[in-house]
Order: sequence, then structure tokens, then C-alpha cells
Amino acid sequence: MDVHAVSLPSVALVAASLVGIIPPLPATAADPVQHAKCVRMLRVTGVAPDDVLFLRSSPNVPDPPEADNRLIGIPPEARRIEELGGREGGWQQIRYVGQEGYASSRYLAPDTIDCPAAQERLVPAAAAPEPREVRPRNEPANKIPAPTTPPSVPSSTVPSTTASIQVMGPRSAMPSALHTTVEDGYRIEESFFNVTIGASSVLLQGLIVKRADAVGKLPIMLYTHGTTPSMEKRQEMSPRGIKDGSLRLVRDYARRGWLGVVVLRRAYGQSDGPDPVTGYKCDSSTPSFQDGMDAAADDLEATLNYVGRREDADTSRMMALGVSGGGGAVVALSARNIPGLKLVVNVSGGLALLNCDKNSDRLVEAMRFYGARSRVPNLWYYAKTDSIFPEQTVVKMRTAFLEGGAYAKLVHYPALVTPSMDGHNLWGKQTSMIMLDIDGFLRKHDLPTWDYSEARALVEKHGIKRWAHSIELYAAAPGYKALAKSMTSDFIADTYASDTLEHAKERAVAVCQQRYPGHTCTVIDPSENRDDR
Repeated sequence: MDVHAVSLPSVALVAASLVGIIPPLPATAADPVQHAKCVRMLRVTGVAPDDVLFLRSSPNVPDPPEADNRLIGIPPEARRIEELGGREGGWQQIRYVGQEGYASSRYLAPDTIDCPAAQERLVPAAAAPEPREVRPRNEPANKIPAPTTPPSVPSSTVPSTTASIQVMGPRSAMPSALHTTVEDGYRIEESFFNVTIGASSVLLQGLIVKRADAVGKLPIMLYTHGTTPSMEKRQEMSPRGIKDGSLRLVRDYARRGWLGVVVLRRAYGQSDGPDPVTGYKCDSSTPSFQDGMDAAADDLEATLNYVGRREDADTSRMMALGVSGGGGAVVALSARNIPGLKLVVNVSGGLALLNCDKNSDRLVEAMRFYGARSRVPNLWYYAKTDSIFPEQTVVKMRTAFLEGGAYAKLVHYPALVTPSMDGHNLWGKQTSMIMLDIDGFLRKHDLPTWDYSEARALVEKHGIKRWAHSIELYAAAPGYKALAKSMTSDFIADTYASDTLEHAKERAVAVCQQRYPGHTCTVIDPSENRDDR
């Protein structure tokens, strides 16, 4: 059987095409397949849900010493596969999403017949599922890239239903189902996660990051974003985040040994819509804040289920981190007590309505519900100057959460950089401090993180003992970072979350020389002979 297990479930391309029914050909046609006018379309059959049917460049399975002739893996639910010619033995020549080759005819069955002359009578059919990245069972990883050009999308008017996917740009600008790159020693997969929520199949835009040299199963770290009522901001969102900020965060957890995942929940970026819960009111009527956080948690749980089917994912060790609205979502997720979920991190999390004096009461009510059920450790980080979640609201939320026997450590920061700065900006201003605290939990519970010996080695090598605590913060900080030191003293300056490594180095030197006038500074980390990851 020419099928093999894969590492990723099928990921369909976001498109404006709709599932339709092709009307039957006229009964008067003696031979419905007139090759000058009509094309027979095939579908995959008899392939297990976690397998694929290989499209090969030649009609044979080569012996191991020969070159691998596999082109792409065709998902088990694939339809509308174009029949090109006759069979050669047990092989059928076909075309699938622009790739021509041969597949075992045993796993192909008739699907539809397309006649171009009759296209004006047809309802557009669903776009074919994208090829999968292939990792054959019991074999080394075999990366098969997805085509860079997505299948053509029939021109059609999308019916005005609430479940319709609105295409915001030209078809040529739409992303492919799987785009894989290796950047600075990290493998980055940008794609759509074909998840199941309730009884529905939903596409969520996301990315997955791991060290390029990582082997074996990796624990899962899931990051989710905040909320915004602005449709413009929602549509502009991408899994990489503003200036690649979300990518740099999960890449830093990949550095610690995790499989980093970013997901855009429904109605954000190019994920499916609509928003599952809208129309909140400033009273106790439905939908409640709990309804909204539960719906967001549905997206997160579905994403963990999706990623957990990968061969490189360890579902016995998972964590989720959310900011603002995403923070409320991960608290709701913790109440589901998913096996393997070891930690949720809530940064400035919750929901709120403008000009509503009932926000606190509704949040406390939701936290009381979740606390009565959650048995997953929570780490909560808020600022006392948060304009959306004021100090006393957070205290009441945590008290209600603890009443039911749940656990939530609260780190309640005072004013940020300046007293006038809104504390809801906590994550952007205290990222290193928060990540260092999270690292302490990970370390205590034998979950992957960096080792203090790394910071100690840096201190001892460069004689900067009095800056030991600062070096710990530097070690925990995310993104491209650099450490500069005066050439004539132990004065140091660091920078992190830069857009490139070169910019980080330039900034570190500039800050050092600005902070210590008259000193000449040079970069001491990362060193020139180190793998800068």
C-alpha cells in the first residue's frame, strides 16, 4: 500500500470557493468523458485519516538505494484530482494542485466529471486540500514542500451568511497552506491549522517553531493574542505579530526546548470567522464574559489537539500563555484540565466593556466558575495601574478563583516605567521579568528552560560579577539580544527584542556608550564564534 503516516493533519487553503454540488451530465451523452471537452476527476479512497497517498514522479516505488521519487503527499480526503491518462500497471497518471505524477490506482476512485463548456452551470466546488509535509512512518524525516502557488479559485460571489469567509485581498496574495523556512537556526512552519470545534471544521492561521537541530518529541508551548473590536486591526494581525514579536517570543521558548506555537483565534487575521461571541451588554444578560472566554478556549484546545498529532509533539507536557483577552482564554482553558497541560500563564487577562460599571462583577463571577474546576497551575501577572483591570478587580478575581481550590500565583506590579503609563502595557514593559519568573516555575517542575550556569559562565568569563542579576534577566529575555561592555571597566548594557541580531548589537553598543560617556564599548555576547540562537 503506497501510503504513509504524516506529521501534520491536512491543512486546507483559505479561499473564497464554496462546497457545491455539480449537477449530473445529460443522460443523452453516450460517453460522458469526451476528452476534447470533459475531464474526469478522481478522489482518494481507502487511505487512513493519518496517512497520505504519495504522488510520485514515475510509476513505481524505487528500491531504497535509488533516489526517492515522492513529490507530495495527497491527503486522504482529497477530491477533484485530475485524471491525465491511462493506467500503467497499478499506477494512474494524475494532476493535483498543479503537480503532475503517478499515484497508486488502488486508492483512487471516480469523483466528478468537469466539462469546461458547461462551467457556467456549475456551482464552484471546494478547493483541493493542500499537500502535506511528509514524515513517513519508521523512516527519517522526509520534507516534501508544498507548492508555492495555490490552486486557482473560481470567480464567484460568496453568499452573505454569517459563516462565509471574506477574502480581503486579491487571490494571488492569499497564503499557501504550508510555508516552511529556516531562520537563524530555527525551523518555522507558517500554515493554517485545520481544527475541529464542536462538529465544525475550522481553519485557524498559525505558526510552529522549533530549533532546526531538535530531535524527538518536544513539549508544546502555545501563545495566544489579545482582543480588539477594530476590524482593521483584526485583519492586519498575523501569527508573526507586530515586527515579528510573537514569532520571537515562541522562538525563545523553542530555544528553551519547546515546540513553540502561535494561533490566531477565530475572526482574527485570516482565520475563519465570524467571532463566535459578540454583543456583550453591561448587565448580567447573555452573552457573558465567561461565554467569550470559553469560546476562545475552544480555539486553544482545538489547536493543542491539532498540534498534538504531530510526531514531534509531546502532549504530556504542554503550557499556554495569553495576554489581555488571551489571558482570560488560557484561564478558561485551565478549567478543562486537559491531560498534559502543566501550566497556564495569564498576563493582564480578561474582558471588559467600555463605560460599563459591571466589568468587575462579571469577571469575578467568571473566575469563581473557573476556579471551582481548574486544577492546572496558573501564573497571573498584572499591574496595579492597569486601566482595564484595576488593582481591586484583580484582587477580587484571584480571591474568587482560589475559593474553589484552584491555584493562581499573582505577581502584581506597581507603576511601570512612569506613573502615567497605563499598566495594561505590562507585557511590553516587563517581558524579561515575567519570563524569568515563568522560568522559575519551569525549572522547579522539571520542564525545559535555560540553565543558570549559562548566566554564571557569562559573568565569570567577563568579570561582571556585580551585574549577576542583570545577566539573569538578559538570559531570560526574548528575541534578538546583545550584551555590550566597556573595554576599560565592568560597565555593561544590554538590549533585547530587536528585529535583527545586527540591530541588537548596534543598540547594545550605543546604549553602553550613551550610559557611560567617554567609554568605548564592544559586544561580548553573542560572541562571534557562537551559534547565535
